[in-house]
Amino acid sequence: RFGLVQCRSASPAPPTDAKILVIGNRHINTGMIRSHFHFSANGQLDAIALDTALKSLYATGLFQDVQVSPEGNRVVVKIVENPTIDRLALEGNKKIKDDEIKKGLQSKTGGPLSRAVVHNDVESIIQLYRQHGYVAVQVNPKTIRSKNDRVNLVFEIKEGDKLAVRKILFAGNNAYPTN
Repeated sequence: RFGLVQCRSASPAPPTDAKILVIGNRHINTGMIRSHFHFSANGQLDAIALDTALKSLYATGLFQDVQVSPEGNRVVVKIVENPTIDRLALEGNKKIKDDEIKKGLQSKTGGPLSRAVVHNDVESIIQLYRQHGYVAVQVNPKTIRSKNDRVNLVFEIKEGDKLAVRKILFAGNNAYPTN
C-alpha cells in the first residue's frame, strides 16, 4: 500500500538584495560581501548572524573598516576597502637576495594591503634572517600613497651583524685541559 505524502511548498529564499545594502565597495563584488550574511529559517538576520558576518568580513583581510547596522527592515553594511599594493619593495637587504625574501611573503603586488598580513610578512623576514645567523635584524614596513587607492609597500631592513661563535670557554673542568 502506498500512502499519500503531503509536501509543503518551500518558502522562497529571502531577498538578500533588498535586505542588505552595501555601501563603499569599489573593487570587491557586492555579492561576495552579501554572501557573508546567513539568514535564519524565518528569513531574518539576528544579532549573532550580524556579528558572525562582521567577523567573517574582517577575516578576509580585504577591509580597513566594516560597519554593520540594522535600519528598519534591512541591514546597511558600510565598508572601507584596503588599498591595493601597487609596488612591493625591499630596502637595506644585502645578505639575502630580494627573490629569496619575496618567496616567503604573503603580500603581493596587485593584492590588498592588510595589516595582519604585513605583520606576518615582517615576522617571516625576521625568521629568514635568523636562519641565516642574523639575530639582530630589524624590519620596518612603510606604505607610500600611490594613485587611486593604491600604495607602495616597502620593507626597510637593517640586517645587523651576523652571530658567530669566536671562543668557547669551559669552567670547572679538572679532568681535561681547556686547549
